[in-house]
Amino acid sequence: MQDLAEGRFIVESLTPDEHSVALMIQDRYLDLDLGLADLSVIVLAHRHRTRRLLTFDERDFRPVTPLAGGSFTLLPADL
Repeated sequence: MQDLAEGRFIVESLTPDEHSVALMIQDRYLDLDLGLADLSVIVLAHRHRTRRLLTFDERDFRPVTPLAGGSFTLLPADL
């Protein structure tokens, strides 16, 4: 919390339009039972034009196709 208060990190949030995109992703991958955190990461990756995610959660992110196509690079597993 101290790092946030001092501006060392920025907490991103989704816009209303991006929440709609998150719902679309949730519907596409119903079998994965993705939560808000995972859906937000996928949408924010698209916003920041990246396919590289720092996560140990391969179960949720391996089967998901990024919004721009291709596949995610999951770090550190894909090093």
